[in-house]
Amino acid sequence: MVLAQHRRLTPELTEEAALRYQAALVNHVSDAIIGITATGNITSWNPAAESIYGRSFDEARGHPVSELVGAAVDPAAIVASGGIAHTTHRSADGAPLKVRLSAAVMPDGYVLVCCDLTTQYRAEQHFQTVVDSMAEGVIVLDKDGRIKSINPAAVQIMGVGVEYVGSDFFTITDQLPFYDADGVNIPTDRRPARAALRDGVSSINQIYGFDRMSTERVWLMSSCRLLNPDLPGRSDLLISFVDVTAERADADKILFYATHDALTRLPNRVSVLRRLRKALASGDGGEPLRWVLFIDLDNLKLVNDTMGHTAGDQLLCAAAESLRSVADSDEVVGRLGGDEFVVLVCHDLSRSELDDKIARMRAELATPVGVGGTHVSINASIGVVEVHRDEQRTADEILRDADLAMYEAKRARRAVNRNG
Repeated sequence: MVLAQHRRLTPELTEEAALRYQAALVNHVSDAIIGITATGNITSWNPAAESIYGRSFDEARGHPVSELVGAAVDPAAIVASGGIAHTTHRSADGAPLKVRLSAAVMPDGYVLVCCDLTTQYRAEQHFQTVVDSMAEGVIVLDKDGRIKSINPAAVQIMGVGVEYVGSDFFTITDQLPFYDADGVNIPTDRRPARAALRDGVSSINQIYGFDRMSTERVWLMSSCRLLNPDLPGRSDLLISFVDVTAERADADKILFYATHDALTRLPNRVSVLRRLRKALASGDGGEPLRWVLFIDLDNLKLVNDTMGHTAGDQLLCAAAESLRSVADSDEVVGRLGGDEFVVLVCHDLSRSELDDKIARMRAELATPVGVGGTHVSINASIGVVEVHRDEQRTADEILRDADLAMYEAKRARRAVNRNG
């Protein structure tokens, strides 16, 4: 008898325990859970609803839910559209609340679940305000490479607008040349954003260049990283960058004047020696250096002494232009200092072909140029050194030998002039 009574009570106890569990759940969740009749009047109002909306259950019971949450609520429409809506409610003091509202049909009406997203929304707004005010460009891509957001600085730097949000980033950028710090174009499959999105490989503060749609070269210091590094292939990607075009131009200018003669803008002695060493080190696999011409202007001192150094500078610039006009595109024309110039012939050329080139150089130099209010022809002594394929001399030794050959040529010219 007792066992039979126990068996009859067990389902009742189980149901009571379930109800207690449900009540505890409703009372302790952080979301507002509101029960309403089919006509929209409140029948239940959990503690989270009291906290979110600032009204007690006694204040809320029996009132229309739209009146208590400060906005129109149509649970039937929410259910028909999938059961979830994002909306703005208001608390008792009139403060706006960003809410995710879920609705479900119950036997005696509806149950509403209101998740307060106000704090999250404010954090997102704060973050977006910070990003929008940054001087650094910021672009966020989704896992498929589509642009999710682009801040005003990125719009200004990239020369594109927010109309590209939702577009495929790579479809846009693959059309543009993209360079490493040395100015070498990077193939599209090796560009940092694609590598980071695909493999999770971050790049931090790297220098890249691209030709903006206006064809202007822009240099960036850029970083790419996944927002969730543990999910390569599934995470959004953050690209950040600053425009360093002006700084790059300043650095290029410093580098140019460190390696070029300020007056003639030709490569200087340091640059000539570096190119000589590079050509010698490359052997047959690189620039085939074959001849070195050492050129000394015979009448620079006379011009300086009789017309002044300004006229001498004009003579040097005219000589540089004459040598440039005869040299081929793969040949290096440099100024070593004073009245000394050099030409590196970086391709195969027979001695007779070289002699023809030297003759054209002399003719070009001899063409009268305006200097110090008069016209002057430039005379030059030219020393020639051949560079062999199995060359054993160093760059300095080759330049020394070319210098000696120039002095031999100068003595020979003087001897001819005396005898003539």
